[in-house]
Amino acid sequence: MSLHIYEMHIKGLTMLHPDVPVEHRGTFVGATYLIEHIKSLGMNAVQIMPVFKNAGSYWGYDPVDWFEVNPEYGTYGEFIMMCNTFRFHGLKVILDVVYNHLGANHEMDEDQIFYTEEDFAGCGNCIEVSKTLPLIKKSIDKFMPHIDGMRFDLAGVLGRENGKGFDPEVEFFQYMDKYLQEGKILIAEPYDLHEQSYGRYPKGWLELNHHFRDHVRSGNPSSTFKGKANDVNYIACHDGFCLNDVVSYNHKHNEANGENNRDGQDNNLSWNHGHEGFETTNKDILARRAEHKAWMVEQLKQSTANTLWLSGDETVGNTQFGNNNVWNQDNETGWVIWVDWMKK
Repeated sequence: MSLHIYEMHIKGLTMLHPDVPVEHRGTFVGATYLIEHIKSLGMNAVQIMPVFKNAGSYWGYDPVDWFEVNPEYGTYGEFIMMCNTFRFHGLKVILDVVYNHLGANHEMDEDQIFYTEEDFAGCGNCIEVSKTLPLIKKSIDKFMPHIDGMRFDLAGVLGRENGKGFDPEVEFFQYMDKYLQEGKILIAEPYDLHEQSYGRYPKGWLELNHHFRDHVRSGNPSSTFKGKANDVNYIACHDGFCLNDVVSYNHKHNEANGENNRDGQDNNLSWNHGHEGFETTNKDILARRAEHKAWMVEQLKQSTANTLWLSGDETVGNTQFGNNNVWNQDNETGWVIWVDWMKK
């Protein structure tokens, strides 16, 4: 059975949703209010962006403690309750985890943490996994009983030992084999800053497939794409343009991130259909954009592999205003905008 995964951020999903009580927005409890909506889209799994306590970024890919959840979202007990509720209602829970690096001023025992000489993660504090593995194992073992699997950020780092190239035989992958035997879902983001590792993971692992994204965004039908059975295909994910922005912007607009628009990828394979920007009243442009979106969605539906869908892409009114790297946008730019969401 193929997985159809709904990628979601605890806060971004709920902060502006009219059906989530104000007191529960941005929390583990609040996320459970979206269960029926997620199921109505044909999804059978959710992929939850990082929940570890972090250094303060919106996305959470800067963990400071691999054993504690972000207190802004709630308690560990509320995290378990959320997972149990999703699973009770037939949605598998996949947790997005970050073991390739640590955020600044982490709160774990420095004597148990080892770093690489070269920064393969591109974020600083890159982890030497082979030497830090005992701590990573304990963290995985704490969270895995309450979920159905994990998505490993920059998984290429996890396949390195002592600065060497990617190797699917390293101890980390051998340890994770026990979870494969239990039927857990293991998804690799198959690269790191210095090396692509797509197609090289152990049997049983799934791999995010950005090649499919690029193929379809370039105007090619899914029927002409030759992928693998263990692919997770997608058109848009948290990293990059949301679907509406793919058809509304030719260029990234990341000025609000404070890096003079240098961050985020430059080649988005996007097309604004004649107007740069989401907001337009031109009916011809709006019609072409809607047709383009519908075509891309259909290509993903027709793909024979597992699929991943970005939360908010099912709405008419959701946009990131051309920002393709909203890692620090804890506001309406990074949150799902649920305007007219019932119309699609």
